[in-house]
Amino acid sequence: MKTFKQRLVYLRKTKHYSQQYVSDYTKLSQSNYCKYEKGRVEPSLSFIEKIIKLYDVDANWLIKGIGDIPYSEEETNNSNSDQRTLSTRIEKLEKKIEGLIKE
Repeated sequence: MKTFKQRLVYLRKTKHYSQQYVSDYTKLSQSNYCKYEKGRVEPSLSFIEKIIKLYDVDANWLIKGIGDIPYSEEETNNSNSDQRTLSTRIEKLEKKIEGLIKE
């Protein structure tokens, strides 16, 4: 990945985050966040710091592409598995709440 925008998209897709989720986290509108992914806007230091924190990645890799690509295939699969587990738990809780409301 040669560019910042490619690394930014890679991180988001690897973690299965929506653009809306990342824009909410970074406190940007989705359209402004999208400009970063398309390379239309140079990232501010504040934005870079938020992305580093969100994805727990090395600044050198994020900014310059120096170092190992974060997230192995195993980590990516675990993230997807964690997301499925969380979705299942949410569905069960929603059903319990519906049952309580009906009573």
